Amino acid sequence: AERQPLLPERDLPPTSPRTYTGFRMVNGCKLGGPVLDGMTYQSQILQTWRVFWVPGVKTALSKATTWWMMLRLLGVSLSIAAVLVITVPNPALLKSSKFRQIGNFLQIFVCFMLAFFLASSVGRWFSCTNGFMEVFDAIRNFHMQLHALGVPAHRRTQIARYGVVSAYLLYMELKIGVMNDQDKAIAATRKMWSDITNGNMAADQQMKKYMQIQPDEEEMLLQVEDPAAVIWVWVASLVGRLAQDGDIPPMPSPTYGRIMAHAESAHHGIRNIKASIQVRAPFIYVHMLASIVHINNVVNAVTFGITIGSLVGTLLMYFPFLAQFVKYKERSKREDVILDAENFVVTIFINMVGPLIYQTLLDVSISIAEPFNTKETNIPVLRLLESVVKDLIDRDTLASNPPSWEAPYFKKPLAP
Repeated sequence: AERQPLLPERDLPPTSPRTYTGFRMVNGCKLGGPVLDGMTYQSQILQTWRVFWVPGVKTALSKATTWWMMLRLLGVSLSIAAVLVITVPNPALLKSSKFRQIGNFLQIFVCFMLAFFLASSVGRWFSCTNGFMEVFDAIRNFHMQLHALGVPAHRRTQIARYGVVSAYLLYMELKIGVMNDQDKAIAATRKMWSDITNGNMAADQQMKKYMQIQPDEEEMLLQVEDPAAVIWVWVASLVGRLAQDGDIPPMPSPTYGRIMAHAESAHHGIRNIKASIQVRAPFIYVHMLASIVHINNVVNAVTFGITIGSLVGTLLMYFPFLAQFVKYKERSKREDVILDAENFVVTIFINMVGPLIYQTLLDVSISIAEPFNTKETNIPVLRLLESVVKDLIDRDTLASNPPSWEAPYFKKPLAP
C-alpha cells in the first residue's frame, strides 16, 4: 500500500505539433541544425571548436567579401616581396619594424572607431527587434482584454487581424525598401499585396482569418503612404465604435483608456522601428571608418610583403644552390635566417590576422546595421508573427470554453 502513488495516473493527451517531444522545437519547427536564424541557435557550439565551422550557416568568417579582400591584400604582399627580391642588392638588411610603426599608429583609430560603430549597429538591431516585440505584445494584450470584456468574436478577430496585417506590411516594406533593383522592388510589392489579400502566408485556415485583408480594405490602404501605421487608426476607430455600442466601457472610463493604450503602444513600436531604420550613422563617419580600415590593411600588407621579401632574400643569400639564381654579392649567416624566420612568423599574426579581424568586424558591423538587407542578420519577423497568430488561436479556444465558469461579458449577448 505504501508504494501506491498519492495521485491516480491519468492518460496524457496526445502531443500537439507544438508539444515538446525531445527535440529543440521553435513554433512547431524542429531545430534541425545548430542555427535556425539569427536569433535562434544552440549556444553550446560557441563553447567548442565547432565555432570555426558551422555547416549550412554563413558566419562572419565565411563571408566571401572578407576573403576576397584578404586575397587582394595577399597579392599586394607578394608583389612587394617580389619587387624587393629583384631590386634590392641585400634584402637581409631590410627591417619592417620601422614601417610597422605606421600600422600601429593607425590601429589606435581603427580599434576605437570600429568598436563605436559596432556598438551602434548592435543597438540599432536591438531597437528594431524590440519595436516588433512591442507591436506583438500590443496585439496579444489587446486580444486578451477584449476577451475579458466579452467582445463579440468577429470584432475581436477584426482588431487582431488589423494588428497582424500591420506587422506584416511593416516588415515587407522594410525588406522592399533596401532593394536596389527597382523592378524587383515593384514585383515584391505586388506579391506582398497579393499575399496579404489572399492569405498566402498562412499555414492553415485558422491562421488565415488573422492574416488576410478584404479587397475593399486593400483598396483603401493602397491610397495611403504608410499603411502599416495608418491601419491602427482603424483599430482606434473600431474601439470607439465598440464603446458607443456598449460592447466595452464608455470613453470616459479607465478601461477604455487602458484599451487605447495598447493601440498607442503598437504605434509607438512602429515609430521606433522606422526611426531606427531611417536614422543611420552619418555617411562621412562611416566613410572615414571604412577608409581608415582599408588604409590600415594595405599598410599591414606592405609590411608583410617587406617581411616576406627579407626572408626570401636571406634564404637565397644563405643557400649556395639558390644563390646562383640571383646576383647577390654577400652571403647571409645562419643567425640572419633564424631572425628573419622568427620575424616572419610574428608578422603573420600581426599583419595578416589583424587585417582579417578588422575587415571581418567592418563587414559584420555593416550587416548588423541593416537588419532587413542581409540574411545573416535578418530579424525573423515572419516566424515571430506566426507565433503571435498561434497564440491568438489558442486564446480563442481557451477563452471561449472556460473549465468551470461562464465566459464573461460587459454587454449581455443577444439570445440566439
